[in-house]
Amino acid sequence: DDFGTGMASFEYLKSLPFDVVKIDGSFVKDMHTDPTDKAVIKYIQEIAELKGQETVAEYVETEDDVNELRNIGITYGQGYFLGKPRALSSWLSQRQQIKK
Repeated sequence: DDFGTGMASFEYLKSLPFDVVKIDGSFVKDMHTDPTDKAVIKYIQEIAELKGQETVAEYVETEDDVNELRNIGITYGQGYFLGKPRALSSWLSQRQQIKK
């Protein structure tokens, strides 16, 4: 969770057996104006792909975010553009109704 915010994060990404890597929203929110943040997202995605891992980007707030992250190769997104947080019980209830 919140990958990229610690000093040893790339070492962890290299050595620990994750299935999914979650990219911290602090990189996503500024990726359109800060080329360094965009590069960090790309590097994380490339390393995760080499290891057969999927990626989740936090703080997906606009359609531009979705398009850019898709172009980079990010697997999943999390943020208000995709859906506001809600109680798990509400989500489960809606899912049950869809299955009927």
